[in-house]
Formats: sequence, C-alpha cells, structure tokens
Amino acid sequence: MYRKESALARDHLVVRGTVTELTKGRRGGRGIKYQFVAFDGKQYRGECGWGAKRTEVGSELLLLYKALDPAVNVPLEGFLFYSFQSTGPE
Repeated sequence: MYRKESALARDHLVVRGTVTELTKGRRGGRGIKYQFVAFDGKQYRGECGWGAKRTEVGSELLLLYKALDPAVNVPLEGFLFYSFQSTGPE
C-alpha cells in the first residue's frame, strides 16, 4: 500500500468519481466500488476497502490517479500514509 500511495503522491491528477456499489470490506468493514473519467476521456473503475461509513451509491468522492496510468487510483480519503487538503464533496 505504501508504494502505491508514494507513486500517487508524486505524480497524480485529481478527479471526481461516483460510488457505484457498497461492498463488505475486510474484517467486516465496508468497502466501495467507484468509477471516474480520466483526462484521456476513458472511464475507469476502482475499489477500496477504507470503511466508508457515510457513503452511499451515487455519492461523489475525490480520487487521485497516476497521470500516465489512471488504472492506478485511490480515493483521497483512502490514503493511510499521506494526507491532502481538498475542497471536494462532503
């Protein structure tokens, strides 16, 4: 996880995504599946088990993705080792 976050922290773009599904995460927590459109105009999907307690299907969230490989992405709130300031959706 640290390597993925480090790569994104150095070389990333920010985009709004949409929660498409709530899932059962690890150890009984909640996870999410989401989608977004990157700068190349293509739609990408991702998932994260960060325990989104107040999230529901259709909610917007901010994502960071690797500029040259949008398939590498993480919700802004899903970072463990880095923090970012944002004024995104609440």
